[in-house]
Amino acid sequence: MGTLQLLHVLVLIIHMLLVEAQNNGGGTTFTYPPFNATSNLSLGGDSEFNEDLVYGTSQVYLNIGNQASLTTSGTCASLLYSKPLQLLGNNNNSSSFSTFFTFSITGTNTAGFAFVLLPQNHTLGIPGGKLCLMPRALDPTSSKFFAVEFDTFKNPEFNDPSNNHVGVNVNSMNSSVTYNLCGQGVEDCSYLAFDYLSNIVQEFTSWVEYDGVTKTVAVFLTNGSTLQDISKPASAIIEVPVDLEGVMSEEMFVGFSGSTTDMNSEIKSIVSWSFSTSAGTHTQGMDTINPR
Repeated sequence: MGTLQLLHVLVLIIHMLLVEAQNNGGGTTFTYPPFNATSNLSLGGDSEFNEDLVYGTSQVYLNIGNQASLTTSGTCASLLYSKPLQLLGNNNNSSSFSTFFTFSITGTNTAGFAFVLLPQNHTLGIPGGKLCLMPRALDPTSSKFFAVEFDTFKNPEFNDPSNNHVGVNVNSMNSSVTYNLCGQGVEDCSYLAFDYLSNIVQEFTSWVEYDGVTKTVAVFLTNGSTLQDISKPASAIIEVPVDLEGVMSEEMFVGFSGSTTDMNSEIKSIVSWSFSTSAGTHTQGMDTINPR
């Protein structure tokens, strides 16, 4: 079988794995690719779909740098699942959820992006270090969010440990806990963001798991892509108690929010994304969407 034929077969398999809003015990499951305008996805701001029909691949670019979106204060971009999710279980307890996604960042260390849960279907707030999550106007309802940030800029006002770190955020850009990707005590590195001039693109995969019973968030990160059958690490880089009941509403939106600052270039590519939720269960029982 030729290379192109094999790629077409793989694309067909991926299409078969795509499950949109599949009801399973009151939960929702979906898997991407393919990424396209007809796949229940909503793009906002400086973002776009990218499909390669020859190789059968697709992805979403955040902060692509469209001239119409450029401002002196930076750009905002979002990718959200367009259908609201029911993430409140019995007695208003937060449902468990599990997600994993492969991404890459090319350009300068300028802001980063975040996986987010929001009570509204947009994230285009203040660009820069606030990752477009904080509203431009003071609105208590729109400032509620849960985020796992993959931050590429050190903001002292948010107590960032370095210019490349992962953090868990609840209704604030001051992370509840962070993991310094530069290493303990090191404040400057280029772990996540690679210079686009070097033609080197490093892909990373992260798993974010929330246990609604124990009210615990675990974040895993490794080099490589789920499309290449990468394995989830045995140990989480972050595991912290988080009560999301103050964030959750009857309907929530899930996805990604990306930002840049001062017209600096930093393109985020979301290569694959899977998400699953199930009311009243531990995340350990939701491994059916995990490739390993």
